[in-house]
Amino acid sequence: MVVDWLMRNGLHVNPNKTKFIAFQPRHANPAHVGTLWPTIDLRIPGSGTLQVCHSLLVQYLGVFIDDKFSWKPHIKIMAVQAQSSFWGLLLGNPVHSIDFHSWHTVFHTITLPILLYGLPIWSHHAPKSLIQILQVAQNVTVHCISGTFHTTPIEPLHNMLAIPPMKFMIVKY
Repeated sequence: MVVDWLMRNGLHVNPNKTKFIAFQPRHANPAHVGTLWPTIDLRIPGSGTLQVCHSLLVQYLGVFIDDKFSWKPHIKIMAVQAQSSFWGLLLGNPVHSIDFHSWHTVFHTITLPILLYGLPIWSHHAPKSLIQILQVAQNVTVHCISGTFHTTPIEPLHNMLAIPPMKFMIVKY
C-alpha cells in the first residue's frame, strides 16, 4: 500500500495535496467498467482514516492532467501563466523601457519555455485547436514586443522579430 511505503521511508501523507484521478476508455460502458467512487478511504497508521476525493484534474511536476488526457486544461493554464509572466515584467518597470533585444531575450527565456512546458508529453497528441491557444498567447506578446496595435497583421511581425509561429516552434523543440 502507498501509505505503508511512505511511512517506511519517513514520509507523511499531506491531506490537502492528496487526490486521485481515474482513467477509463473514452467510450467505456458503465455496465462493464462499473461506476466511479467519489471518495476512497486510506488507512493511516496512528492517524486514522483519510478520505481522498476524486478529482477531474491533477497537477504532477507542473503538468496538468485531466481524466480524458485532452491536454486542453494544461495548455490553457500554461498560456495564462506565460502571459502573466510577460505582463508582470512589462508592468514591473514603468519608468525605463526595455530595448528590443532585451524583449527578444525575455520572450525566448521566460515566455516560450512556459508556453511549451511539458511539450514532449502532449505534442504528439496536439490538435490544431490546442496549438491555436498557444498561438494566441504568443501573438499577444509579439504585438507587445513590436509595440504595434493588436490589429496589426501577425505574419509580418513574426518575420520582423524572427519569432516563428507556434506550429513551427513545436516542431523545432
